[in-house]
Amino acid sequence: MQNFRLLIFPIFLSLLSAPGIAAAQSSIFVPAGSSLADDTALPAPAPAQDYVSQFVQLQTDMYRIVMTFDARAKQVEKAIIPFEEAELQRQEQQALAGKNAAPIPRSPENAARYSILVSEPTLCKELDESLKRYIDKNTPALEAVVKSFTAETLKMSESQKAETAARVRETLHAYPDLRRAQEILYLCLYRYKNDVGMPRPYSVEKTMRAWFNLQLPLVDAWLGNVD
Repeated sequence: MQNFRLLIFPIFLSLLSAPGIAAAQSSIFVPAGSSLADDTALPAPAPAQDYVSQFVQLQTDMYRIVMTFDARAKQVEKAIIPFEEAELQRQEQQALAGKNAAPIPRSPENAARYSILVSEPTLCKELDESLKRYIDKNTPALEAVVKSFTAETLKMSESQKAETAARVRETLHAYPDLRRAQEILYLCLYRYKNDVGMPRPYSVEKTMRAWFNLQLPLVDAWLGNVD
């Protein structure tokens, strides 16, 4: 069930970076009934790991690429609802006019929105191209980091996992545009068809799937095999 594993990766990353996950009482990595006092009896926390910083850096560098599209994304967000409402009204009027009626043109305002949302190259096409370039360039680095991170994870105690999760949280949330970058990605994740319902030759969802595929060994190491 590969698609389920891909679906769970953003959840996995959010669990690692969720506020407070390092606290023993609420950590998903600490067995129920554990206490802070009990944790002191476990092996000493793992030393600082460069691979954690490298792993998060690869994620935040990708988000920085996404953020270069912030201004464009704001135009898209502003245009979506007015365009869809006006387009539905136009199509309804066209249907009521009958199949032999002359095509009803879009208003100048909605034609401008059409250009922002639909005309190529769209935001999603250019975002997809930028993401592909980033992924192609950084695949070897990500594979190496995931290999190291996975190997170390398999040797960690529960308290070491909690400490590592806290490091991921602190490092990831030091990037101030995390949430906004995720919103921009969401704008394009499911826009894989054009205005007449035909599949586009590009897909941000498929491109991001390639990035997440590289990280699935790490998902399995932290959560167990979820197939």
